[in-house]
Amino acid sequence: MGDDARMRFLEWLRDERRASPRTVDAYGADVARFLDFLRGHLGGDVDTASLAALSLSDFRAWLADETERGARPRPGHRPPTRDQALRSRARRLSSVKTFFRWLGRRCGVRNDAVALLATPRLKPTVPRPLPVARAMEAPDGIAALAHGPMVQRRDYALFVLLYGTGLRISEALALNVGDVERLPASLRVRGKGGKERVVP
Repeated sequence: MGDDARMRFLEWLRDERRASPRTVDAYGADVARFLDFLRGHLGGDVDTASLAALSLSDFRAWLADETERGARPRPGHRPPTRDQALRSRARRLSSVKTFFRWLGRRCGVRNDAVALLATPRLKPTVPRPLPVARAMEAPDGIAALAHGPMVQRRDYALFVLLYGTGLRISEALALNVGDVERLPASLRVRGKGGKERVVP
């Protein structure tokens, strides 16, 4: 039953949630890894009754196993950093929680213990700037992919605008002609929460 439910869950992710292929693959691998752990932990096949009966200590045993497995390097690889291990564990926990929410809604399999698991605290990642050489090449590469001269000019201008001002894509797409000030050259931008700011 566990593997059948996993396959239906992945179909739901792909077809109804429109998740990317990489997301579907990652969630599939995470849930498969969880079910493999349960087979060993429970000593047999995993069915809906066993999924519904899992206790908080069962989930904690899985997380402890994940922590131990995450600390071991894969053959031919360096050991993961603490941050990498935490991120992997957080993603696997998110996959399993999503799987259980789906089980509850679609299959009537409720397990309240999974909601009690805390997601590991992660340091926010700081975006890495695009090297100047790559930034200089990017507009031409973007324009070359466009279909037609109007789309080419639009995509070129959008990239230069985003890179040069640091706007979010949603902010750039919400701009109107009236948001452009000629003297001094600036843009009136509406950000998150409707807050307005002037960008030179």
